[in-house]
Amino acid sequence: MKRLLKWIFRVVLVLLVLAFVFVFVAYWRSTNECDRKNAAAPTNPMKAIVHCDYGVANLKLEEIEKPTPADDQILVRVRAASVNPYDWHFVEGTPKIIRLMGIGLRKPKEIRLGVDFAGTVETVGKNVTQFKPGDEVFGGREGAFAEYVCRRAVGSVASKPASITFEQAASLNIAGITALQAVRDVVVLLEMVAQREEQERALVRRQLHRRRQPALHDAERRFHQECRTLRCDSRQRAKPFSVRSQARLNSEREIRLDRRRRSQRTGIYRAFRPHY
Repeated sequence: MKRLLKWIFRVVLVLLVLAFVFVFVAYWRSTNECDRKNAAAPTNPMKAIVHCDYGVANLKLEEIEKPTPADDQILVRVRAASVNPYDWHFVEGTPKIIRLMGIGLRKPKEIRLGVDFAGTVETVGKNVTQFKPGDEVFGGREGAFAEYVCRRAVGSVASKPASITFEQAASLNIAGITALQAVRDVVVLLEMVAQREEQERALVRRQLHRRRQPALHDAERRFHQECRTLRCDSRQRAKPFSVRSQARLNSEREIRLDRRRRSQRTGIYRAFRPHY
């Protein structure tokens, strides 16, 4: 058992050392275009917001080479771009766990910033058929904080509705979807709260009904018992009264009959008695 624990400890230690060496090498090999660009001015310049290192203080407005669209891309002249918390994470490189996800450990790999944009199509690739120069579009692409941006024509760019401005269209991609999700989440949350309150009210009603039901049954049982008792008492009181009344009536009738018989016998006796 001790040998097994020793081997496990050694393997874990070796893995930790290898991970440290890998992170160290990747950190110091993290470079970007700022380290490789020469002093020569761009032949086809455009202005763009760039950053060679993480931090707001490293943001700069510089002239860089204007991109050239590929066969399936379009070149858009940016008329408006929106700033989102998403962009702030790339500027600061925080939380630092995202640096391990490919944006650069020591320096940002992509020096251009911005995602949401809206503008007009400048040129199109030879395989692009759904857009033509002059079309108003909006979409998302890294490096939107620039005068021009290249993007694939399929799946990432859409035609701008004529009823909205470029500024409004530029805020639809991330900020608009985030706001829509927030509204939907709030509606769902309110529905859940209302459903929860209804369940709690139903539970309270059931509990009150369960607690009240035995009392109601007990009261009903006592009521019926009292009614039966009162009915029985009334019958018992009425029955002796009726028997006594009937007996008294029978006795009075017998007395009257007896008096009548006596008077009749007296009359007969007087009629037939001898006279001396």
